[in-house]
Amino acid sequence: MAQDLINTIFKQELGFSVFNYRNLECQSGYRYGDHEHDHIEINYIRKGSCYMKFDTHEVRYCEGDTMVVYPGARHYFYVDDRMGCQLVQVEFRIENLSVLEFRENSDDNLLFLFSLLQNTHRFLKVPGNKDISDNMVRLVKELEASGDPASSLVKLYFFELFIHLSRNLKIEKDLILTKPDQYVVKALQFIHNNFLEDPSVEDIAAYCGISDRYLRKMFFGQTGMQIVEYKHKLRMQMAFELLKDPDQRFTEIAYRCGYSTQQYFCKVFKDYFGKSPGEMRKEL
Repeated sequence: MAQDLINTIFKQELGFSVFNYRNLECQSGYRYGDHEHDHIEINYIRKGSCYMKFDTHEVRYCEGDTMVVYPGARHYFYVDDRMGCQLVQVEFRIENLSVLEFRENSDDNLLFLFSLLQNTHRFLKVPGNKDISDNMVRLVKELEASGDPASSLVKLYFFELFIHLSRNLKIEKDLILTKPDQYVVKALQFIHNNFLEDPSVEDIAAYCGISDRYLRKMFFGQTGMQIVEYKHKLRMQMAFELLKDPDQRFTEIAYRCGYSTQQYFCKVFKDYFGKSPGEMRKEL
């Protein structure tokens, strides 16, 4: 339950050292060389796109995506979008994280904190999550206003952010628990991180280190879906969430979900849901 996280933050004195909080604008061609740090970095992409390279693994982040860089992860940042890239950025360290070490049967809202404690990840990519975008904007605004990372409101915004990130990790956790084949798990994780780029089956198979024929067979056997169907499902789920925001125009939603035209997006959306985006928005 969320109460566990509230108790951890407020009653067990889980504190924060905030090193950086800002709205950042990077021009096309901007580079930030290979580096690492001992704190957490979270960026929300407001406009444009950018790349983060972790060793040999390169990840593209587009408008609406959130990137989390874990402590000790060596990374390289660059922008090649001709329109540049605008980010909301927070860099911080969590104090007294070891209070979690002896907790048993903790709830899923603590998954992000446990991933930090146990050093299970180098990075996270969360595509198209409006809750995180609103959260990040409010967090930076409050830090700018108060300058106090120990204030109750700042802690509450951090608490909210941890829940959103934990929910994303729960999806990954559920995949691992329900899909025991290691190659299918690896493929699912890769697809979730890159589905907006529409990677080919050959690209996914190469990442997993197996043949595309074997991947197709194993993937269908464990999910009941072809890989192209699964990527399409993720895009439609993202479009459904974006439709909840009345300020998002259909052209913007189409672009953010990886479709080149609004007309094609509306067609595939209606084929999938049985309703046009306009009809679905009215119902929502």
